[in-house]
Order: sequence, then C-alpha cells, then structure tokens
Amino acid sequence: MENITSDIDLENAIIALEQKQLLEATLMKAQYHLVLEGVTPINILKSAFKEVFVKQDLKVDLVKLGIEYGANYISRKLANDNGPKSLSKVLFNALLLTVTNAIEKRPEAVEAAATNIVKVIDNGLLQLKNSK
Repeated sequence: MENITSDIDLENAIIALEQKQLLEATLMKAQYHLVLEGVTPINILKSAFKEVFVKQDLKVDLVKLGIEYGANYISRKLANDNGPKSLSKVLFNALLLTVTNAIEKRPEAVEAAATNIVKVIDNGLLQLKNSK
C-alpha cells in the first residue's frame, strides 16, 4: 500500500480493504460449504465406492482375494466332511498347502481368472443398464 497522506486517501484505502474483506469472506464461505459437503458421511461413502468401482486393479485384487478365500473355504469344507478328526486335520492341512502353493506359484493365472470374472461382471452390469 501507498503512504496515506490525506483524509481522501484514508477513505479510499478503507473502502478498498472493506471490498477485499467482503470478497475474501465470500470465497471463504463458498470453500466452507464445499468442504462441508465433501465430509458428510454419505459423500465420503459415495467417493469411496466410486474409487473402488473405477479402479480395475482393485477389482482384480478383490476377485483374487475372493478366489483365495473361496479356495480356503472349500478346503475347510472338504476337510470337515472327512472321517476321523486326526485324518481330517492332516487332509485339510495338505489340501490347504496345495491350494496356497498353487496360488502363490501361478499368480498370473489367478489374476487372469480374476480379470475375466471382472470383465464378465462389468459386461453384465453394462447390459443390465442398457436394457433399462
């Protein structure tokens, strides 16, 4: 700011500062409302779901995780349906180790299967949207 030497300069400086204050207050209120809208629980959930369903890698990772849990579940079911408990535990551990090793040794096969599953689901959802 320039040096104020007269009453008129003082009034002009006050008016300029009041206008600046009004503009900054308006911008701050707008920013506040945007932030407030962004942090409401429903909008947080919406953005989280949008990120989940937009990112292809995350979809593939979720399907891979589902396949691993499914294999683990099937292994447990097969182990629980077999004879005596000790034999059941041995078979369960052997089956679980086999499935885990197969998944670890060939992650590209699991990823390819997961990618195909995601594509099928996406295509089905797209056809469902288009049919409405």
